[in-house]
Amino acid sequence: MTHLYFIRKTLGIKDKNIHFEEQVTEERINDQNHLVLYGKLTYTPKACKKCGTVNRSSADIVKNGTKLSTLKLTHINFKPVLLKLKKQRFFTHRLYEGMVSEYVMMEYLLSISPRLDKAYRIVSRLKWALANRRFSYFQTTLKDAKKETYPDKIRTALNTLEKYIEPIKNAFLCTLSNGPVEGINNNIKNIKRSGYGYRSFINLKNRILISFNLLNPGRKPKPLFYTKRTAKKPSRSLTLKLGKLTTPPLTV
Repeated sequence: MTHLYFIRKTLGIKDKNIHFEEQVTEERINDQNHLVLYGKLTYTPKACKKCGTVNRSSADIVKNGTKLSTLKLTHINFKPVLLKLKKQRFFTHRLYEGMVSEYVMMEYLLSISPRLDKAYRIVSRLKWALANRRFSYFQTTLKDAKKETYPDKIRTALNTLEKYIEPIKNAFLCTLSNGPVEGINNNIKNIKRSGYGYRSFINLKNRILISFNLLNPGRKPKPLFYTKRTAKKPSRSLTLKLGKLTTPPLTV
């Protein structure tokens, strides 16, 4: 028998969904010492109590963090016992009566807004092309988007993608990227910002070298290489994730 059984037996707790932590502290509240136990109440509901949605997967009923409650129990050695219990919460959307999945909410929002539905379709198709490295489909989608009207922010993003279509093509085909360099530049700016500026360039240089572990004699730099990537088969999991509204034809 584990310590959990003895704690439940001593405190008279019959709920098996409560899991206790292996720590007991002592707090002084209102000029009196209290023994404090810590636990968590978590479970997987079979269905929503309000709307009756059956929980078939993790996407049907969404867990939404915990809520801390303090419960007064019995006395041990003339000291009151408190239980700080984290209760599992579930996501309930204001547009629905019960707990629903994010996919159901997405379909509802798309059904009440044609503009949002159109924007969601075009963005999902571009994401699909990028994930599967289908540059021809990516370029075709941008060309077809000129025939339709979209919100200003979507249109601005599409124009930007079309403006930089050649660098985007290289990103589809090549493994070489300036992403690491941009990340290093951003970290250097954060170092300057956290130090409120440096009067000495030598001090700034040393801080950068230490932060990136460049002074370590055993450090081996990563080799710089360039290879061409080929388009891969569309993944079924990604296609399902994007939703049935965004699954593009596979004859690209």
